Amino acid sequence: MENERLGQINITQQLIDSNPDRVLEIFNKISFLPLRIREVWEQGKLVYIGYSPEFEIVKHGEHIPMYRVQLTMQIDDEGNRTIHDCALSLDNSCYSQIIYPVSIRGTELLD
Repeated sequence: MENERLGQINITQQLIDSNPDRVLEIFNKISFLPLRIREVWEQGKLVYIGYSPEFEIVKHGEHIPMYRVQLTMQIDDEGNRTIHDCALSLDNSCYSQIIYPVSIRGTELLD
């Protein structure tokens, strides 16, 4: 494949530990398929690199962009929170050196 809808998303370790179902719900809302995970210990986060039809097309040799996920939550009468809407925007504050195609264990990703 020469073009693919790849992107990166930061998820805090705290959110993963405290509410892994919420992370899965976010991924489901944007049809995100994680293909690689990178830990950033000093910032307490995981960077997920993956595919989503919501991402812009990345061409061979381009940097894989970082996306920011913005949630709109609904709270029911019992105080339960659910994701009502999930919006993506490019996060230009996070510069990434990861270039498509990336390799995983010696094989190329999506190529």
